[in-house]
Amino acid sequence: GIEAVEDIFSSSNRSSRDSTATNQFLKDQLAKLEQPYRPDNWFCGLDSKRLRKHSARAYLRIFITSLEVQIFIMLVVLADCCAFVWHWTIADKEEISQGTEKDFELVEFLVLGICLAEVLGRLVGFGVFAYCRDPWNVLDGTIVLFAFVATTAIYLTRWHVSKRSG
Repeated sequence: GIEAVEDIFSSSNRSSRDSTATNQFLKDQLAKLEQPYRPDNWFCGLDSKRLRKHSARAYLRIFITSLEVQIFIMLVVLADCCAFVWHWTIADKEEISQGTEKDFELVEFLVLGICLAEVLGRLVGFGVFAYCRDPWNVLDGTIVLFAFVATTAIYLTRWHVSKRSG
């Protein structure tokens, strides 16, 4: 690792200008490796002057692709998976109270809303064509779209049935 890079620096048989530039580049990279890791914050280290030069779409792109937002989305999806498994195990064992069922529905709507906001933020921030160039974005958007359509259809059907019987 580092010893090999230092050996390259100390080799005296390289005296050309290209070797000097290469050595300087390697020294700079080594200096970066020795610095402690600091994750970027949501504004990617931009100062206020540079941030004002960005458009609203660029600002949205910076925000939606930040590490913090990605971790938040991941935690929301994991929490939704845990809630789904919990709901499934409760439903198998006993009858679920109406209040508990409403709580699970609220979690479902919140997760769907957060995921829909992320997809819409990416669509607006990157534009439709740039968004669709990434296959993971297309997959994510398709899953969220199908979940939205299915959830809407289920709850509209329940609402319609309750209005007819009520």
